[in-house]
Amino acid sequence: MVNSKKVVNDLLEKADITINGANTFDLQVRDDKFYSLFLNKGSLGLAEGFSKEYWYCKDLTGLFHRLFLNKEVQSYFAENFNMKLKVLKNKYPEDFENKRYHSVTQKNLLTSVLGNNLNTSSGYWQEVYSSKESQEQKFDLICKKLKISSGDKILDITPGWGGFTSYAASKYHVEVVALNPSNKQSKYIGQTCNSLNVRVEKKDFFAVFEKYDKIVGWDLFDNTVNADFSKVQFKIDQILKEDGISLLNIITGDNNGTDPWLNKHIFPSSILPSFVQKSRLIPTVLKLEDLQSFGLQYDTTVVNWLLNFRNESDELKVEFPQDSLLLWEYYLSCLAASLRTKRIELFEIVLTKLSYPFTYESVRFYQNQTYGK
Repeated sequence: MVNSKKVVNDLLEKADITINGANTFDLQVRDDKFYSLFLNKGSLGLAEGFSKEYWYCKDLTGLFHRLFLNKEVQSYFAENFNMKLKVLKNKYPEDFENKRYHSVTQKNLLTSVLGNNLNTSSGYWQEVYSSKESQEQKFDLICKKLKISSGDKILDITPGWGGFTSYAASKYHVEVVALNPSNKQSKYIGQTCNSLNVRVEKKDFFAVFEKYDKIVGWDLFDNTVNADFSKVQFKIDQILKEDGISLLNIITGDNNGTDPWLNKHIFPSSILPSFVQKSRLIPTVLKLEDLQSFGLQYDTTVVNWLLNFRNESDELKVEFPQDSLLLWEYYLSCLAASLRTKRIELFEIVLTKLSYPFTYESVRFYQNQTYGK
């Protein structure tokens, strides 16, 4: 009979993790049921054991960081440790059938974690120290990369709760059309942007035929297959003006696959194609003008979300079940570690039509200075 406790202990020691050790990243076992659950189910058992409070760790991100860096641990669990973690998806919450997902994507929880702008993508942390400042800095960088000027008409493909839509319309005095099939989010954008030149359309992107000066998409391709990515590019080419610019945020994984825990509890049938799989399609109809990695910026953003979550935990416990809150603490910690170890990357790409008549100049922010035009 396999001594599950010894097997797990020996395995974790390979990643410098000690069961019930003194380090903050050491795993603290509260119930011996954890050992067999972990061995039998891999990452699914690890996550389920955490939500059942069979074990705990003060520094979950540190724990996952060590697990992900150790190749022997990864090979032992094979696909179970291929954490294809996706960004916190609040874009169309009513479209998901997973009830637990519904229970933790209510706006008050999202506000507690993400801040008032409810933006689910990475901030930009150049000499700023709050989530709000980092998101506004990221929005401004995007506007400068898009070369936005007064009078432009912008299409926001995935506006979420409208953070960028509101920022661009108010700061740059442009017209923004936000595509959002979510009733809750469409209503929210309409209310928060009622004094701005913003129009919300509950329309599919492929049903758009109007021409735009600029097109922006947030985390649009984190679970689409290559064929869909190709279709999106053709559509952008169709509706982008000749001198227009498109900017997309894309999340990639190190290879294909679906983590069993994510598939069961968070994102059914999730997948993160690699950047190579996606990027090989870009030159077919559009020109890649600029690429910037935001992986470590995203890591900082997620850690900030995690701190917000923990600071609000007492209030959230009144409204949400403990296992759901533990699930999201686990998720955010794992996402941060995945970004830190490059298992997941966030790239921001700038695309133009092949007939774009100008030389595109990249833009970067360094220590509150802007480089590029």
